[in-house]
Amino acid sequence: MNPNTNIFSFPYFYNGEVTKETDNRMHGKVYKRSFLEKYNITFPLETSYYDEDIGFNRACRRCTEAEEQPIYYGILPVLEWIKESNSLSQKDN
Repeated sequence: MNPNTNIFSFPYFYNGEVTKETDNRMHGKVYKRSFLEKYNITFPLETSYYDEDIGFNRACRRCTEAEEQPIYYGILPVLEWIKESNSLSQKDN
């Protein structure tokens, strides 16, 4: 593992199956706090709870690419994503 890596991406369980998505979602990703603080990457208060992770992850990826740092891709799932119909991100905003 490269010590200069700021983003760690892992597969995750979704609906009982392992995904290997490397999209702009938060699921299965870990970020170094120092990296987020360096670039002041946050979730803006004015955004809705719908797809707010896409902008966050785009900003992280662009900063990583600008520094020419690799993203570490793990091979073992680290979490299981359970979609709840009554969760904050599933409600109408």
